[in-house]
Amino acid sequence: MSDRAFETTVVDDLAEIALAVDARSFSDDDWEVVSAHVLDAVGCCIAASQVPLAARLAQIVDAGSWPSIGLGGTRVSPRSCIAADAALTHVLEFDAHHSGAAATPAGAAVVPALALGAERGLGGAVVAGAVTAGYEVMIEALIRYGGAELFGTGWYPTALVAALGSAAAAGSLLGLDEGGMRRALAIAGGMAGGLLARGDFVDGHYLTGGWAAAHGFDAAHLALAGGTGERGILDAPLTAALGRPPSGPTRPPLERPLHLSGCALKPYPCARGLHAGVDGVLGALAAEGCEAGDVVSVQMLVPPQTLRILTADERPPTPGQAATSAHFVINAALRGRLADPRTFIDIPAEWEGGVAVTLAGDDELGRRYPRERGARVEVRLKDGRVLQREERIPRGDPERPLSFEDVVAKFVRPVAPVLGGDRATAVAHEVADLRSLLDVAILRERMLGPGEPRRST
Repeated sequence: MSDRAFETTVVDDLAEIALAVDARSFSDDDWEVVSAHVLDAVGCCIAASQVPLAARLAQIVDAGSWPSIGLGGTRVSPRSCIAADAALTHVLEFDAHHSGAAATPAGAAVVPALALGAERGLGGAVVAGAVTAGYEVMIEALIRYGGAELFGTGWYPTALVAALGSAAAAGSLLGLDEGGMRRALAIAGGMAGGLLARGDFVDGHYLTGGWAAAHGFDAAHLALAGGTGERGILDAPLTAALGRPPSGPTRPPLERPLHLSGCALKPYPCARGLHAGVDGVLGALAAEGCEAGDVVSVQMLVPPQTLRILTADERPPTPGQAATSAHFVINAALRGRLADPRTFIDIPAEWEGGVAVTLAGDDELGRRYPRERGARVEVRLKDGRVLQREERIPRGDPERPLSFEDVVAKFVRPVAPVLGGDRATAVAHEVADLRSLLDVAILRERMLGPGEPRRST
C-alpha cells in the first residue's frame, strides 16, 4: 500500500466538517442565523420566478415529479429542479454572500436540502443541519484556495465549489457515513470549475452555479449507491488548475462562529461590491438633510479588485448587468426602488439618463479587500456643495447585520406579488420556527404559490 493511502486530503477534511454538523447542538443564535438564510434563499428563488431566465429554463427542463420553486411549481426531474432553483436563487444578486470566500452559497446549500428534505418527509431540524453542512464545506474550501483572489485569475468561486456544497447538503440527508461522504465530495470535486464573466452577467453565468449544484446532488446519490471518486482530487489536480495550493484548515470543524454566520444578507439586489457605495450616498444625504432630487452626480471609489465585475453602464441590457452597474444601482437607490428586485427585471427605458455616476478603483480600499468591501463616494449637489463619505462595512455584513425582522420584510416584499401577501407571511412565520417544523414538505408546498402546480411539457 502506498504512503498516499495514509495522507489526509482536502476531501477528507471537508467530509469531517460536513459530518460534524449536528443541529441538536445549535444555540438559539445559530437557529436564528440558519433560519434567516433559508428564508432569504427561498425568497430570492421565488422572486426570480419572474425573470426571463425562469421562462427559458421552463422550456428545456426534463419532466418529472419534483416541483420547482423558481419555476412556479412546474414538476421536473430531480436534477432539473436542483439546477433551475439553484441558478434562480442567485440570478437577482439578492442572495447571501461570504466576503472571504467570495461566494454565494445559498443556491447550492438550501435548494438541495429543502427539496430532498421535502421528498423524504424530513423535519426542519434535519434540513437545517444539511443546509449548514453545505455552507460550511463551500466556504471552507474557497477560503483555503484564496476566495476573492480567484476573481483575478478568471475563476468563478461559487461555481468552483457549488458541487461540493450540494453534495454535502444532500449527503447529510441521505445519511452518508464517513466513507460515503468522502466519496460524494470526491465525485463532486471532479467537476470543480466555472469561468467568471467579465461583467456580462447573462444566463450562462448563473447557470454554471446551478449545474454545479445539480452535479453535487447526483454525486451524493452515486456515493450512496457505492460510486467512487479520487480522494486527492482537490489537492494536486485542483492546485494545478488554479495555479495555487490550498492553505491548511482554517479552524477545527464547526468551531464557533460558523462560516454561515460570516455571510452577509443583502439589503439590496445588486452586486455586493456596490452596497457600501449605496450606503455612502444615502448616508451622506441623510446626514446633511438633503433630498435625492438635490443630486447632480456621484463618484464612487471601490477596491480595484472589484472592477473585474462592476461597471458604470448607463444602458444595462439584462438584470444581471443592471445589478453590477453603479449607474443603474445608484439611480435606483435615489428613486427609492433599489430594495425591490422587480426593478431589475423590467428595466425602465427612461432610466437611461438620471444622475451621472462614475466608478473608479482606490488603492487604499484595495489593501483592505476582501476583509472590507468598502467604498468612498463624492456626491455633488445642485447648490454646488460636495458631500464626501466613506463606508468601510456595508449594511448586512456580520458587523452590521440585518435583524430577523429585516429579513422577513425583505422576503415578503418581492414574494407577496407572486404568492399573495397572506401566504408569503405564513411561509416567513413557519421558517422562523424551522427547528419545530415536523415536515418541510408542507412548508415547501406553500412556497409554490396558489393553485395547482404547472406541469412541464
